[in-house]
Amino acid sequence: MVRVMDGPCDGPAQLMVFFDPNCPACAHLWPRVAPQLHQVRIHWIPVAWAKPDSLEVAAAILDAPDPARALAGNETGFDWTQGHGARMPAYAVAPATRAVIAHNTAVWRQAIGMLLPALLYRDASGAHLFIGTPSAAQWSTLVRTALPQQPRP
Repeated sequence: MVRVMDGPCDGPAQLMVFFDPNCPACAHLWPRVAPQLHQVRIHWIPVAWAKPDSLEVAAAILDAPDPARALAGNETGFDWTQGHGARMPAYAVAPATRAVIAHNTAVWRQAIGMLLPALLYRDASGAHLFIGTPSAAQWSTLVRTALPQQPRP
């Protein structure tokens, strides 16, 4: 899977978030997460499902010179009246990027179903899935108990 990484590389916690850049439920997650990006390393995994142009918006984020900044712009500029992420300039999706997003979407559908946003994390008791936007208390617990990224050998 290809993803946008945000937060400190050596943060105290790590989680993965499946999201669609045009998903209103996913956009609700951003205000909860953004102020605390210094506390957690997030791997944002874009899927294309919510709108006909979700693929193009996801590709524009992934292929941007600074994907984390493009993601932040999409989420903070979410158009609530249209239920759409911030409008990106017209974008032609490269075949490789199209394949990556299709793979992300297939993994999401197979592993999780049609629910977004989907947060995956590990703590001392194992792997967990949280669907939706956690409350402030749930988010605090998740960040406090999630394990840091394990170094690769």
